[in-house]
Amino acid sequence: MGLPPPPLISTLNGTAAEVARGVNFAGEDGGRGAIFRLGAVGQQLRLATETLQLLRLEAPTPQDADAAAARAVFILSFGTDAYARVLSRGAGADASAPKHGRRGLARLLADRVARAVEELYEAGARRTAVMGVAPLGCAPRVMWEGLHVVDGRSCVEEANVLVQGYNARVAARLAALRPRLPGADIVFCDIYKGIMDIITHPARFGKQDWSKFNSIANY
Repeated sequence: MGLPPPPLISTLNGTAAEVARGVNFAGEDGGRGAIFRLGAVGQQLRLATETLQLLRLEAPTPQDADAAAARAVFILSFGTDAYARVLSRGAGADASAPKHGRRGLARLLADRVARAVEELYEAGARRTAVMGVAPLGCAPRVMWEGLHVVDGRSCVEEANVLVQGYNARVAARLAALRPRLPGADIVFCDIYKGIMDIITHPARFGKQDWSKFNSIANY
């Protein structure tokens, strides 16, 4: 869309004028950028709620505040970092995987996504986009480490099946949620399908080899 990435909320001075231009409520990982942590979702939602309250306090009228909240687009991105850790074979593997199981993690995360959408709705948000997880089985590290890969050059099907299961569960939870939230516009963005289209048909995007797409190679 040509828009700059929104600044982290920790870098702003807390004025409505600043946050109205866009803000990232995620945390930071040693300065390397915003990442998802399941335990931090509640804190991020509280920050979002407080920001909406700030907009209400500084708006000329309550109607103006409600209209501003309803126009804003909230983008939720859950699961990519969690599954990256689950699929890791090193010390960074997610400790929650043995407790919940890989398929149980999908249920846990999908339920948390749905609750987050509901909480934002209760705070005044009406337009929400939920990002799915990309085909992590085609990510270079997962391909190299492999689950059952011989040459380290093919997508890891088991990893992609896990991601597809999670995405399908999220899409189903959102579909069940929509009728309960009148006036809400909730969209599930199928990142998996889009990137697999690039991998399967690279010539459509001006490449002969999908690995040349830096955006895919680095996710």
